[in-house]
Amino acid sequence: MACQSEILSLPEQMTPRIIGFCPKGVIWANLSISYRAGWFRSVTAYGLLLVMVALWSIPVAWAGALSQVGQLIEGSRWQLLLGNIQMLRTAVQAITGLLSTVLLGVFLYLLPPFLEILAEFKGVKTHALKDEFVQKFYFAFLYIQIFLVVSIASFFTASIDELAANVGDLQRPRDVLDILSRNLAKSANYFFSYVILQALSASSATLLQIGTIITRYVLGPALDSTPRAKWIRRNSPISAKWSSLFPIYTNFGCIALTYCVISPLISAFAILTFALSWVAQRYMIL
Repeated sequence: MACQSEILSLPEQMTPRIIGFCPKGVIWANLSISYRAGWFRSVTAYGLLLVMVALWSIPVAWAGALSQVGQLIEGSRWQLLLGNIQMLRTAVQAITGLLSTVLLGVFLYLLPPFLEILAEFKGVKTHALKDEFVQKFYFAFLYIQIFLVVSIASFFTASIDELAANVGDLQRPRDVLDILSRNLAKSANYFFSYVILQALSASSATLLQIGTIITRYVLGPALDSTPRAKWIRRNSPISAKWSSLFPIYTNFGCIALTYCVISPLISAFAILTFALSWVAQRYMIL
């Protein structure tokens, strides 16, 4: 810590410094940013993050509520329309559960690149600090949006019918909380499909390496015209985006540890998720 700081003119204050970096790891455009400009950029970046968290909650909550369509069908007029066709009802529940997960994945797909742009705008000096910024706020974003917002939206949606039927008997806030607590376990239905879909898609994408296949066998022959360019493309190591990979599995762990008390079945899905990830990453490393 002392090596990375130097004494400032103010008492008991030190100015942070960065050591042990290579020239390729420096974002040279941000070195000329002054202290005041850096402070203004930091405030603007954090303000944009707060606005994103607030606005992103709307589509994420809608995706979480979509997973409870099966619960809303039960005992409503839609159940009369579907009749006794069990296969159709099962198909509707399966499609809505999968569709909500796919929509949420689409909503979150563009978030890490935007956080990288926001980190550079904030004025970070190295790529390591940029990855740290992305990893920290990507996990916070996933925890708030996927875990908190989806959980609240799901069990509120599952409790709509019961709240509407007992609205006259709800005299105290505790009565509302009792109804919500009884339906809290139903919000785990969304996370079952979310965890298993992410496990299968992430592990299969890691093993398939579709980006490497396209780069080497499609873009390589089309763009590389010299032996040096072909050698660089074939021998350059593949870099993993750890800043956007670690938060996903950290969030999986938070979901599993929380819902294993309410719905213990999710522990099996979490074990399967981490097992598939371990096999895929071990295969890629070895």
